[in-house]
Amino acid sequence: MESEINTVKNELLPIVMSQLGTISIPDVHKSSGPFKIEVYSIRAKVDPISTNHVSIQLIEGTNKVHLHIWDLTCSGSAKAKAKAWFISKTSDVSMKLHSVGIHADIVTSQRNGRPHVEIQGFGLEASEGNVDIHFHGDFIDDILNVVVSLLKGVFFGSIKSMINSSVPPAINSAVTNLLNSLPEKVKVGDNLGIRYSLASNPVTRNKRMCWALAGYMFNWNHEVKPTKTPGNIPDYDGSNNKGVQLLLSDYVLDTGLVALYKAGLIQIDKSFNVLGMTVQLTCHGNTEPSITFHNSIYGEAGVQCHVKTVQGGATTGDFSFTSITEFDLTQSIKAQTIYFQISKLDMKDVKVNGNAPDWFKNDVNELLKDVQAGVNQELGAKGIALPNVAGVNYSDVLDKVGQGYIEVAVTPTFHFQSRQTNNLMSTNKFTKT
Repeated sequence: MESEINTVKNELLPIVMSQLGTISIPDVHKSSGPFKIEVYSIRAKVDPISTNHVSIQLIEGTNKVHLHIWDLTCSGSAKAKAKAWFISKTSDVSMKLHSVGIHADIVTSQRNGRPHVEIQGFGLEASEGNVDIHFHGDFIDDILNVVVSLLKGVFFGSIKSMINSSVPPAINSAVTNLLNSLPEKVKVGDNLGIRYSLASNPVTRNKRMCWALAGYMFNWNHEVKPTKTPGNIPDYDGSNNKGVQLLLSDYVLDTGLVALYKAGLIQIDKSFNVLGMTVQLTCHGNTEPSITFHNSIYGEAGVQCHVKTVQGGATTGDFSFTSITEFDLTQSIKAQTIYFQISKLDMKDVKVNGNAPDWFKNDVNELLKDVQAGVNQELGAKGIALPNVAGVNYSDVLDKVGQGYIEVAVTPTFHFQSRQTNNLMSTNKFTKT
């Protein structure tokens, strides 16, 4: 998980820092004895910092992530002028604030199934005593301390105002933009989609942040929420060292099969050569299919088929049959896509109407082999793509089937789109505090 956290730091830090542009501070006027003092062209900024000064810590058992940034420095410049009688002195001034720290808790929850980000416990660690003032030019010693004290207060107060008002929304915006890049629905192949939402607040377990998603598959052209009830899937068990572990329940694939069935898309229309005959086969589902995971993938579907056999130009059979078809699937992952193949196909409770040839009545294995090959060809050409989230790529993919779920574990790499966020601070003005 450390590598993933480092990746997040590398991406989020520039986003946060980009919100802290150079600010202009209003001119300051003060009198000290016979002298009239003017400080003008005051500018301040937060200096860039490396990720070596940033820590991100997942708080076990909570939905909080603690962010700490330390050893920030802030730079500034100004011009100072003092006038009295016939004396007038002007000097360029540089300012530096050392040892600035920021800490905050990033709290992620769900609202109406979508991620919600809140910044809690934001704190600024800084001391006016860590401000250094340097004059570049001859100035009046009698009022030097007055100008230094004045500039320290103005500079320190403006930096505090900028950080306190800008950093929390910058962090919130960066994290929110990332989470909002997660789509509410993803298209799968030509006809199906997956809709998902957060089922509960995320929680950290075993140094991993776990997100429980409620989701189902549907007909992309006509979405209907399924009536089936999802089962339970286990909590994250920490059994692998991947950055993301996705546990996909059999309910999700089950709703996909039902959606295909209701759309009339579970059908076969093919010709095969079996035992020297041409077999013309058309099949469609006639009952809702189902699929379950029990350390393997098992499915069942009712089908109604029409078969016509032709040999030597003459029709040798023309009949229909219904059956309950059982199948086992194996899965594999290539190029961020899950592919399924039928490893076993059996028909039971076969009922034949019409003139069926003896070979069919006695043994349908030859036919099923061709059906299985044809379906696998379709399945092999398409698959279920892992969500194409803006800024996230997957590698080092692991998959396995468990009791009621299929596990997909991946190592993600991040390239956040939100890095392009505009500098919100570039035109802000701050008054003296």
